[in-house]
Amino acid sequence: MENRWAYQNHLKELVELVERSARREGLAHTHFDKPVIVTLKAEISKVGKRKMIDIPNIDDKAITDAIIRYQRHKKGTKEERAVWFIEDDANPYLKEVRKTAILSDRNCLEIQIDEIDP
Repeated sequence: MENRWAYQNHLKELVELVERSARREGLAHTHFDKPVIVTLKAEISKVGKRKMIDIPNIDDKAITDAIIRYQRHKKGTKEERAVWFIEDDANPYLKEVRKTAILSDRNCLEIQIDEIDP
């Protein structure tokens, strides 16, 4: 149960971050109708001896959950998010998630969404 709450808190923080970023960039009402490929580009600054985050540690599930239209609740109900980009993280909406990480002088994550032909 504790892991579920930790994930929910993590997801809530990601949703808030995505919403703030989308509003700042003028993308709050951008919705993709065709299938998409999501690319997650992480820029990681060197911390101690660690030079790079392991790419599998980029939490693509939480990030894709943060950009879909509906937040699902435990009792089977769903609530539309204020800012969303894709209808759902299942086929046919999300075709692929790609992840890259590079060493940088800053820490940031870029979420790139590209429409593809169905």
